[in-house]
Amino acid sequence: MEVQRGMPVTRLVRFFDQDEKGKTWSISPEIKSMVQFQSGNLTDDRATQAVRIHGAFDIVFLRNVLIYFSVDERKRVVDRIAKMMNKGGYLITGAAEMPSGNTSRWEHMLFKGKRLWKLV
Repeated sequence: MEVQRGMPVTRLVRFFDQDEKGKTWSISPEIKSMVQFQSGNLTDDRATQAVRIHGAFDIVFLRNVLIYFSVDERKRVVDRIAKMMNKGGYLITGAAEMPSGNTSRWEHMLFKGKRLWKLV
């Protein structure tokens, strides 16, 4: 039910595969092949350096992550993320999270009623 919320059926069947019982969906292998997942420690500069080899990012998703850091650590994490992004790139956070860095600046924007942040 959740996978289809707000998604047209044509996209659902194009980008997702349903299991034999029709109860669960998974992203198609074609889409999976375009994405690389890695884990890293957001409080460690080495994580920032490791992903820089892939180039600057246009979008970063940190949904419901920043709430687990102290205010000072949150500012350092947001600044690290900004160093990995292109100017004008977007940061997607949880609804209650507001990024503010010591050195980076973020502009609040709305996209289809959802809040996101643009690196300025």
